[in-house]
Amino acid sequence: EIAMSDWSSDVCSSDLMVILGMHRSGTSSVGGLLKLLGAWPGEDERLLRGADNPRGHFELADLHMACVRRLQAVGADWRNPLAESSAAATDAFRREAALILQTLESRRPWFIKEPRLCLLARELLPLLTRPVFLHVIRDPVAVAASLAKRDGMPADEALALWEHYTREAFAASDGWPCVLIDYDALRSNPIAVTRKLHSELSALGIAHLKMPSDAAIREWVEPNAPGPFTASLSASQHALLEAIRSGRILERA
Repeated sequence: EIAMSDWSSDVCSSDLMVILGMHRSGTSSVGGLLKLLGAWPGEDERLLRGADNPRGHFELADLHMACVRRLQAVGADWRNPLAESSAAATDAFRREAALILQTLESRRPWFIKEPRLCLLARELLPLLTRPVFLHVIRDPVAVAASLAKRDGMPADEALALWEHYTREAFAASDGWPCVLIDYDALRSNPIAVTRKLHSELSALGIAHLKMPSDAAIREWVEPNAPGPFTASLSASQHALLEAIRSGRILERA
């Protein structure tokens, strides 16, 4: 359910985390779980909420808008992320993000999340001191089903986006301590997966975390209830999913 890169707390002592995962992959559920564990996402009034996730996204609204503006600056958006890079857009995004991240420094450990960070995390690296990356992985067919329901997105488009976001996320975190969280496994076995997550984060040097009660975990994590939806993965998408599930994606040469 959780795989961890081969860092030890002796190598990396940290108290900040970045959640990465494609839209509709369970990152909001993991964000809420991190808050239960004692990590801080920012003040409640600054956190984004939406009709598609009434329990909250656990992401800063101003960071969300900074990511939106960064993509818009080069004619891109979350659904059409491919665009030429721009030094001016990166610099503007980094300046804006630096002010936002500074507001979190009074409460550690803290975390940030926004699905667009899969595309933009590399640009934030100069602002982050020894980050731990949490990759939230969900069955890409389930991601496609959720995007079809919310956005009317065709399955092939959704799967291509999942592959792009996921490859970009792992490229951004390469060389940094990482944890893989299987969202489907979390929903099927929330207590065991949460205990392992707590242990893995503590081993990576995230201090002052607490283990929530079993009741609190069960109340927060929604059970797995897959619906009828079919889609076929391409060869590269299948290979990527297998590399993630086996943990090979975290192996460094």
